[in-house]
Amino acid sequence: MLLQAGHTDDARRGRWPSRALVCALLAAMPILAAAAGPACRKVVISADPKYPPLHWYDGTTLTGASVEIATRVFTRLGVRWELQYLGPWPRVLSAAEHGDVDVVTTLKDTPERRAFLEFTQPVLNNPIAVFVKVDYPINYLGRDSLIGRKGGLTRGNRFGEEADRFIRERLDVEELNDPLTGFRMLMAGRIDYFMTGLHAGRATLIEAGLEGRIVALAPYIAETGNAIGFVRNSPCRALVPAANRVLSEMAARGEIKQIVDRNLERWRQNPVLPEG
Repeated sequence: MLLQAGHTDDARRGRWPSRALVCALLAAMPILAAAAGPACRKVVISADPKYPPLHWYDGTTLTGASVEIATRVFTRLGVRWELQYLGPWPRVLSAAEHGDVDVVTTLKDTPERRAFLEFTQPVLNNPIAVFVKVDYPINYLGRDSLIGRKGGLTRGNRFGEEADRFIRERLDVEELNDPLTGFRMLMAGRIDYFMTGLHAGRATLIEAGLEGRIVALAPYIAETGNAIGFVRNSPCRALVPAANRVLSEMAARGEIKQIVDRNLERWRQNPVLPEG
């Protein structure tokens, strides 16, 4: 009785919620839970399967620098993750657009992609370079030098809003399946130049045995960074702020650069992509 009386006195003094308030809160809990949405219990990650050393499919799994960076982020956040190979890059983007994956790593932030992806802060620098044969007679002073020449780029690649607009409106480019196809066409004289990320371009030249025969020109077409894209209608999108904190810590320690350098060396030791 004394205990009950004490609780009654506390309630009167405002120290304890009234029975009516407790009932109201309990009734509201299902509504609040529904408003919060489903939890992110596992992150399904995909990537371009032919863009070494940032990401590639080795015949068994997706691997590469950006894959390693992303999986480290989720491991440190205590979130389960799964890598999912989906085939060619356009198919990966389509899966993200339809909500069939949670994360795409890493890619350029463009208005087109922003419609279905929310991006982290830039993760790594991936300048877009123009590659030509060493003996090709081009006086390259910048992208205006490409006007009137035949070029190529990988289907689905985007280089940033301003660069994409210039390419679309001013240049004559053919979309190809992958960088290796682009470099083979370049060597055959079917195109005059090929545009791709500097890292991926150099990795592909290693694979094709074309180092020293094809070179990257400066200045670059674009120097915007690559970021991790979270699918907007995925519950895992709520992890973006936490992912940014981990990425900042990794960058400050020099961890991201070490990962990129190590994966470039891995690719140099075994520059092989499965057929198909």
